[in-house]
Amino acid sequence: MLGWLAAQSAALPKAAVPAVPDVTIMTRQTIDHENSSISTTIVHSREPASGGKISSTEITRSQDQWGTTTSKIELIEFSDAPLDAALFTVPAEYRPALPDLFGGFDLTKADTVMNRLHSYWDGVRAWADG
Repeated sequence: MLGWLAAQSAALPKAAVPAVPDVTIMTRQTIDHENSSISTTIVHSREPASGGKISSTEITRSQDQWGTTTSKIELIEFSDAPLDAALFTVPAEYRPALPDLFGGFDLTKADTVMNRLHSYWDGVRAWADG
């Protein structure tokens, strides 16, 4: 699934906002499947009222058998300053989360051999019980 999403995002059109004070570029993509639909609208603009600052908003609406979900991503700050290297340092106490037998992760348990064995045993026992 993630590979499909990556391929889809790689296929999206790339928009460059020219250095003119009053341009708006809007792109839209709709993906329809048997039981769901996703529509994404992306707006990039340079607004004269803001001194030519770049504005970018992405709104995604998805609809499936559980209802409609809307998410909005807005550009709130743009900088070409270098990022602090500490942002990319993994904390020493970090431990990967335990993957669940049927997908997802148990964020309350570390991914250790014993925790995996317990999880798999519990999953097999639950399957056998019913």
